Amino acid sequence: MTSNIYQEHWDIDLRNGGCTASGRDTQGNWVHSDADILVDEQLEATCAGDAAPEPLFHFGNPEKLSRPTYAAFIDLLNNYVVNARLSEDHLGDNAVEDQEIARFLDAMLETDVMRRAEAFVREDLVPELSAEALRSDILRMWFEPYTNHFNNIAISHALGFEHVMVGEGKLKGNGIGGYHSWIKFYLDEQSGRVDFRGFNYDGNFNRTSKAGARFPYVATVAMSWTQLDIHGQPIGKLDKDLGGFFIGPSPELQMALGRIAFYESVAGRYSSAATGLKDDQKAVMLMNGRFPLVLYRNTTEEQTRGDRIRSFWAKFIAPIESTEADVVVPVGEHAGDQNSGIVRIRRALINPEGSDIGREWVDVEDTGSVIVDITGWTLRDKSDRAQSLQGQIEPQKTRRIVVSRETAAHPQLGNKGGQIALRDGSAALQACVGHVASGEGVVLHVVDA
Repeated sequence: MTSNIYQEHWDIDLRNGGCTASGRDTQGNWVHSDADILVDEQLEATCAGDAAPEPLFHFGNPEKLSRPTYAAFIDLLNNYVVNARLSEDHLGDNAVEDQEIARFLDAMLETDVMRRAEAFVREDLVPELSAEALRSDILRMWFEPYTNHFNNIAISHALGFEHVMVGEGKLKGNGIGGYHSWIKFYLDEQSGRVDFRGFNYDGNFNRTSKAGARFPYVATVAMSWTQLDIHGQPIGKLDKDLGGFFIGPSPELQMALGRIAFYESVAGRYSSAATGLKDDQKAVMLMNGRFPLVLYRNTTEEQTRGDRIRSFWAKFIAPIESTEADVVVPVGEHAGDQNSGIVRIRRALINPEGSDIGREWVDVEDTGSVIVDITGWTLRDKSDRAQSLQGQIEPQKTRRIVVSRETAAHPQLGNKGGQIALRDGSAALQACVGHVASGEGVVLHVVDA
């Protein structure tokens, strides 16, 4: 597996204001009742009526939603009209709204996740992009209006931020375009403006209610969105049978991921015939899930891709080699942990479903630029029981080590917590993390300190 820049950003976000999330187990209990967001997917949507009498979001941590970037983001949500035929105030036309955008950019550009995104874009994708151009680049990409010419149909007043984060009415019928922000959906549920009608994953994804309860970091939903007049009275509804969004990322993370995806698309890294995905989709692994991450750039009058973000969202395919994906646990917080060298522990399955023998594993990554030979190294548990290792790890690749458990002298990864360590041939410590208790089938991710 190559280094995952998308997961790296999510890990940074979790350390700096992003939200953990939990769904229900098959008995209806919360897998982690202390998560920042409790997601209640209920039943699969049908054409017969509302399959979800309760809101999608059972709980949202108010402390997280009051953080500076969240508060500045929320201030922007009432600046856009739902009717796609009507124009919003343009940049420079409304001093109050311009100040709100400026405050949001000020708050967002001071975050670690946006700094890392900018470093990646400039170092790996667009080295000629100056640091001074960052602010204007984000304004152009997300906030400047443009005319979209998809299929030679001109749609004026288009805005990336409006489409992705707020949602808008479609030109024909009563459909919803965009609306890919969990924060917007959560707030609209709180105010009674949106009705969650059940989860809805099409036949290509084979999602079940069990998987829905066990993968809380994305939702694909059927929904109705009530429109209000200037007095706050309902005047109509818009519907979407298949819409979705990540759950948990901060506003700056969602915009940072969109920015990375945009420039990967510009650099030709955003589609591959080998993956079986269409253009404008990239196969990524995030939070124990596999996704096509969809990025649409605007369409120019010449029917080429333009320099704005048209839409950005993720589709869920399946969990990563685990029947249960869970709240990501920062397992590197114990005293004496060391996981900042060239070889790092990245993930671990310490409590497989059923028997543990031969099914526990640890993913180890070479973060450097040369091959690391781990022959003679040992994998050790908290009791210093050791398993000898062989082979090599290629640079920027991950190798999975299956825990032997052949004898009592081999490591045993404790389901109620413990330690995982790597020592080289001279017994020098190369990586070490502590881990917390884990439910069956949960893959624990190491969050870098």
